[in-house]
Amino acid sequence: MTFELRGTPLIAMILLASGLDFLLFGYDQGLFGGILAGKRFINMLGNPSPTLTGLVTGVYDIGCAIGAVTAFLFGERIGRKKSIIFANFIGASQTETIEMGQ
Repeated sequence: MTFELRGTPLIAMILLASGLDFLLFGYDQGLFGGILAGKRFINMLGNPSPTLTGLVTGVYDIGCAIGAVTAFLFGERIGRKKSIIFANFIGASQTETIEMGQ
């Protein structure tokens, strides 16, 4: 199945995809703000300073940017299907690592 768009329909699809991406990123940021204000998070970090909470938020954003660039480079190099399998392997490994630490 080929999916070819050109001209205005292509621009519309790019705008739709990027708009949904920014919507999801904004939702994640709002969710993260709720976590930073949560009592459990505050108690776990020992009532962190505004500098530390800003650092945590900044590291999260930097991680998102690095992840996006890495996903792009791997996706271009090894293909979409293999990069999805690789990302699932990484996600499963992270889940197992969290489980082992608890």
